[in-house]
Amino acid sequence: MKILVDLTCCEKGHSYGVYAFRVLSVWREYNSSNVDIILLIKEEMEAWAKKEFPEWKYILLKQYSYRNSLQKIFRIRWLLNGLLWRKAVNTSGCNVLFSPGSLLTSCWKVKICRVQVIHDIQGFRTLKGLRKWVYTLFTPLILKVSDKIIAITDYVKQDILKTYHFVSSDKVIVIRNGIVLPPLSLSVSLKINYKYLLYVSALCEYKNLVTLVKAFIELKDMISHRLVIVGKSTPYWENVVLPMIKKAGIESRVIHYSNYVSDEDIVCLYQSASILVSPSLHEGFGYTPIEAAICETPVICTRETALPETTMGLVNYYEPALDFTALKNKIMEVLENYPTKEHLKNISDVFKVQYDNVQQAKIIYDCVMECGKHT
Repeated sequence: MKILVDLTCCEKGHSYGVYAFRVLSVWREYNSSNVDIILLIKEEMEAWAKKEFPEWKYILLKQYSYRNSLQKIFRIRWLLNGLLWRKAVNTSGCNVLFSPGSLLTSCWKVKICRVQVIHDIQGFRTLKGLRKWVYTLFTPLILKVSDKIIAITDYVKQDILKTYHFVSSDKVIVIRNGIVLPPLSLSVSLKINYKYLLYVSALCEYKNLVTLVKAFIELKDMISHRLVIVGKSTPYWENVVLPMIKKAGIESRVIHYSNYVSDEDIVCLYQSASILVSPSLHEGFGYTPIEAAICETPVICTRETALPETTMGLVNYYEPALDFTALKNKIMEVLENYPTKEHLKNISDVFKVQYDNVQQAKIIYDCVMECGKHT
């Protein structure tokens, strides 16, 4: 048996890459001696693959660049790269293809069995302009050409079935993400000596950071906490959220970590926070509320999309999601009735079992192997 793992959709540190690395780290130990795992990678990932998985062979997928003005005018590089991708898969000699993420170039039908992970299908709700059009056009193609689909939550599975009626229920299996957190390092770079509320996520409109900022503005004279925001700067942050912070005169109370923050420092931020707040409107899974809860930190989140499912009704919720007054009141409620260490530890223990990365990665491996047997 030969398994081809498509890492062409992955970049180091990005969500697909993190997911793939966590799965493959377990497969390295769990893999049977008579099963070969081969990685399909882009040139920029070659050094990473050699370093992290030196025992596995890999296929290097070279990408087209625009070679003439005609190609550039019609922007057909994605088509050419897609054909290269399909050829690489079909000539790999493998029995089954495992795709931990998806790209425009991977919407082609291949000769071998394909197991495709779908993290969510919310792009047609959250994207805008050309990106939304492309997403809406090509997502159903990827679903059609996949022999087995792994949905990371039941919410994602039901969303697929409701949106794309041609997908049968038995084609989609739910295998939830595994959570991996490093131990708190003695060498963490963050030195925090103040109380704070914490937000860790992308600074995008659908993450609903505005509602948290509005709630914090209402709370600024009621609590001494600061608001710590972890996320790379975006136009949404610069043009919408930051002006709101400046207008309210709370710049000194808001700390923004816009550069890379290590996993060890993230754990430090989780453990030192008074509350982790996740006001997101769209989540296929929602890592940060679960990670913070595993670190025994109180969590407040919305009841939107997958969050009630993945948090299992064990954290604090506010609604409606856009109601900053409801969020303000919930924050005050948690601060005034702070959960006991025993209660927080019980929640942490439940999530550690539910989202054990070794357990989840083994389930994925068995699913891929089963699909490969029917090639």
